[in-house]
Amino acid sequence: MHNAKRKMKLQSDYQCWCLWDMTEPDNVDPDTLPISNILKARLHLWEETFDKTLDLADHSNIGFNDEQEYHLFYEEGWELLNLLRMELPDIEWWYCDRRYVELLREKPSSV
Repeated sequence: MHNAKRKMKLQSDYQCWCLWDMTEPDNVDPDTLPISNILKARLHLWEETFDKTLDLADHSNIGFNDEQEYHLFYEEGWELLNLLRMELPDIEWWYCDRRYVELLREKPSSV
């Protein structure tokens, strides 16, 4: 019998880790994965960057400071996805780039 490949996604969400197990739905702490400390730190920084776009005292104050910051954040996500694929090649990786509607495995050529 063929074992299904584990599926995970990189997705920003407020006050959550940025990694999600799609096989057994769960939010995954990057520190629990066998990846480099540099990648762990970059993932946590990416999470913190997204969390800063929400003002917990005023939930109407939400979003990136400008369009450039917004695009740079999601471009950084593609870099992180590539690093995750290199360090954990046995996992099928997906990315939720909120500039697009669907969950993606590959970066669209229009970005």
